[in-house]
Amino acid sequence: MYGINGVKNVSFQDDVSQSFMLVVIDSDHYNGYYHIHMPDGFEQVVSFVDINDEFFNVDNFILGDSTDLEFVSYNNPKAFDIIDKVYKEKGGDGQIIFQWYINGNDVLGSDFQLNLNKISYQYEKSSQKIVTEIKKRESQNKIFAREDTSVDLARDKNLDGNEISPVETQDILFKELRRPESNFYPTDVIKQHNVILAQQGYLQTMKLSGERNIGNNNNIGSGFFSYFGGKNYVRYLGDQISTNTDIDDLSITMSNIEMLGRQEGDSRYHTMTLVALIKDNNGKPVNIIPLKTGEKYMQDGVTFSRIHIISEKYTNYNLRDNNTSFPLSLKAGQSLEISFYMDYEGYFEYDKKAYYEWVILSTKMSIEITANFSKPLKSIKAITLKNALDQVCKNYSDGKISVESNILGQGGAFEHTGISSGIMMRNIPDAYMVSNKFSTSLKSLFYDGAAPLLALGFDILKDKFIVEDVDYFFKDIQVYDLSGKGFDEYNYELKNSLADAFNNLYFGCKKYSTNKKSDLKNYNTFIEASTPIKSAKTKFDKKTNLIIDEFKIQEIINDSSTKTSESDDDIVLIDMIKVSEYTDQAVILNCVHIRVNEHLELRSSKTPFDQISVSQGDIISINSGLNNGYWEVLAKTSVTLKLKSTKKNINIQEGTVHTPISYDLKNIIKNRSDEGFIEKKGILNSETTSNLRHNPKFQMARWFGYFGSGLDRKKDIEQISVNKYKNNGSVELQVDSLEIPNELQGLTRLQDNEDLKRLRTHKQPYFTNREIEITIPFVSFEEFFQLYKNWRFGINGDRLKNRGYITVDTPEGKLNIYPFGRMALEHDKKFNELTIRGKVKKNKNM
Repeated sequence: MYGINGVKNVSFQDDVSQSFMLVVIDSDHYNGYYHIHMPDGFEQVVSFVDINDEFFNVDNFILGDSTDLEFVSYNNPKAFDIIDKVYKEKGGDGQIIFQWYINGNDVLGSDFQLNLNKISYQYEKSSQKIVTEIKKRESQNKIFAREDTSVDLARDKNLDGNEISPVETQDILFKELRRPESNFYPTDVIKQHNVILAQQGYLQTMKLSGERNIGNNNNIGSGFFSYFGGKNYVRYLGDQISTNTDIDDLSITMSNIEMLGRQEGDSRYHTMTLVALIKDNNGKPVNIIPLKTGEKYMQDGVTFSRIHIISEKYTNYNLRDNNTSFPLSLKAGQSLEISFYMDYEGYFEYDKKAYYEWVILSTKMSIEITANFSKPLKSIKAITLKNALDQVCKNYSDGKISVESNILGQGGAFEHTGISSGIMMRNIPDAYMVSNKFSTSLKSLFYDGAAPLLALGFDILKDKFIVEDVDYFFKDIQVYDLSGKGFDEYNYELKNSLADAFNNLYFGCKKYSTNKKSDLKNYNTFIEASTPIKSAKTKFDKKTNLIIDEFKIQEIINDSSTKTSESDDDIVLIDMIKVSEYTDQAVILNCVHIRVNEHLELRSSKTPFDQISVSQGDIISINSGLNNGYWEVLAKTSVTLKLKSTKKNINIQEGTVHTPISYDLKNIIKNRSDEGFIEKKGILNSETTSNLRHNPKFQMARWFGYFGSGLDRKKDIEQISVNKYKNNGSVELQVDSLEIPNELQGLTRLQDNEDLKRLRTHKQPYFTNREIEITIPFVSFEEFFQLYKNWRFGINGDRLKNRGYITVDTPEGKLNIYPFGRMALEHDKKFNELTIRGKVKKNKNM
C-alpha cells in the first residue's frame, strides 16, 4: 500500500483508497464520527492559500472556492441526514469537522469544518441536497472574528461564558526614575553695579525662595553681600547647600546669567569661569567643577571676560569624564558653592595680591540646584508577554487554542518581556485598585503592540497560536522541490517588487512623555528615516502602541489620583531580567528618626516602607547621616520601619533628615536597566533607565531582513538616512554580545545614519527585490497538500523545518520561492496545476 507520499493521483490509481468522515462536536445529541461518501463537486475543487503580508499567518485555506460541495440525500444519505440535524439544532454555530483519508492517512487533519452559515437547501433529481463550503475550524475562526474584542485577563469567565483560570501574574521589581527635589535661588540684586575684590571668586547675593528641600544649612542668603560698592566692602553669606547626608546626584540649572570679569590694573585678557565648588566641613575646597568658560568681551575700551547664559542645565551626565564618575555629588559634611572664578587653571592657588573687578549686568539671574534621589525598587504586577497572549487566545477560543513560542518561551530572546497596564502600575490607594485588572485584545496587545516592536509574526497550527520572530517565517530551508516538472509558459511572470521598495521608514512608539521635566532625555520615541530608493515612495511603518518610554512609565506610576486616567488601559511593556544578586540603594525623604523602646523607628510620608523589598530579619544599611550603620528589620508598615541595631549599646540619634539606605536582594526579577550593555552614553541615568534595548534603531535592525530585501541592488556603502530622531538621538549604546546576541552589535549612536553593510552583517535580507507568479503542471491535489503541509507544519511535522522555500524551474534556471500574499498557493484539482505567487529567495552568494 502507498502512504500519502506514494500517491500520484487518488482518482486514477487502482491501489489507492480514499474515504471521508464527518465529526460532530459541541452538539447536544449528535456528537460522534460518521463515515460518508465523497461530496459531489469534490473532484473539481479549486483551493487556495492566502498569506498575510503583515503578520505572515495563513489568512485563508479554502477548499472549493469556485465549486460548491453538495451532499445529496439519495447518494449520500448519512451525510445529508447528520448535517441537516446539526444545522436544525445549532444553526450556523454548529461544528462539523470534514476529514479526508487516503490509504488510512488523515489528509486534512481536524483543521477544516463545514460552513453551516452558508448552507443552502436545494432540489435535484427528485431529491434534496445541502450545498455549502469547507472553512477553517471554528476555534481558529473565533480568533480572527474576535481579534479586536477586549477581554479582562483577570476574569474567571471567557467570552463564551465558560470558566477559565485567570492569568498568572508575577511580582517584579521596578527601579523608578529618581525623584528630583530642588532649591531655587533668585538674585537679590536690584540694579547693575560693579564690585572689586582681592579674591579669585565672586557671586552676587542669591536668596532661597520657598522651602529648602535639600541641605541642612540655615542661611537664606548665599554668595556675597555688597555694602555700597568699592574694594572689599562685601560679606560672604554662605554656601548654597551643606549636607549631613550623602547626596550622590546633583544638577545645576543657571538662567539669565550675564557677568563680566577682569583683573584690575592688567590690560591682558584673564579668563572667567563659572564653577561649582565642593568644600569639606571646614570650608576647604576639595573639588572644583568648571561649568562654563567666558569669552573675550570689550566694554568702553576695556577687555573683560564675559559669561552669558540664557538657560543651561549641568548634570553628571554632561559633565562626567566616564560612566562611573559623578562630579556633582556631596558626601556628608560637605557643601556646594556656585561662583565665578578668574584665572582658574584646575587648581586652588591664585594671585592673592591681585584685585578683580566683577560687573553684574543681569538683575534676573537665578540658580536651581536639584538633588536626584534614588527610590527603592517598587513591586509591581506584571504578566509575561507569552502568558498574556495565551490568555487572550484561550478567552477567544473557549480554551481550545494556546500559545506556543520559542522567542517568547524559555531561553528565547524575549522570554523576560513583561506586560502591565496603566491601572496596575499607578500609585493609587488599595481601596481604589481594581484587583489586577488588565483588559486588552489581540489587536491592541499583538497586532498594534508587540508584533511591530519585536518584529514578530504568528500562525495558527491546529490548536497552537504560534508566535515567532520574522526569521521563522522565511527560513533558509527547502520544504519542497518541484524542479523537473517544468512550468506553464503562458502563466509566468517575474518582475520587480514595488511592494518591497520602501523609501520611508518609521520605527518607535506612538505614545511617549511630552511636556514633562527632563523628558527631552527620552530616547524611546520615534525615528523617521529614508532608504537609498529614489524611484518609489512606499512607507514601512512599524511604530508600536505600547508604552516603552521610561518617562511615560514614570508619569503613569506617579499618578496617585483617584480619578480615571487616559493611561489606565494603556499597555506597558517592560524588558525584564533575572538577577541573582542586587544591592538596592534609595533615599528615604524627610525621614523621622525616633527612639522607641530601645529600638530605632523610621517614619516617612513620602516613601512608603511597604514598597521596600525587605522583610522581618533582613539587614539594611543606613549609609550616612543619623544612625549610620547596619540594622535588622523588626517590622514595617506603610509609614514606619522598626529597626534593631546589629551592634550593642548604640546611641540612637533623633531628628529628621533625608536618609540614604541600601539592602541586598537575591534571585529577583527586575526591569532591565543597563544590564547587558557595555556602553551607554547620553541617557538620563543608567541605573534607572528602562527598555534600553527597545530603542527605534534596534527595532529597525530587527526588521532589516524584511525591508532590506527591497534594497537588494544597493551598494554596501549606501545608507539608511535618519531624517528625524525624537528627542535624544545622541544616546550611544553597545550590547554585550553574549548577553544580548539578537540585537544590533557594535557601537550604535541612535541618530546616526546606518551603512547597509552593517545592517546586512547583522541580518541578511530574506529575498531579492523580485516577485514571481508561476504555474507548475502535473501537481496532483495530494502532492499539493503534502507541499502545503511541509511548508506550513514542517517536514515530518517539525515546525523548525517549516516556512522555507519551494524550488521550481524557470527560464532563468532553478529559483527558490517563498509563497507570499493573497492566493500565494492556488491549486486546480481538475487540471492538476499549482500556481505559486511569492518572493524570490536571496541566494547566499548574491
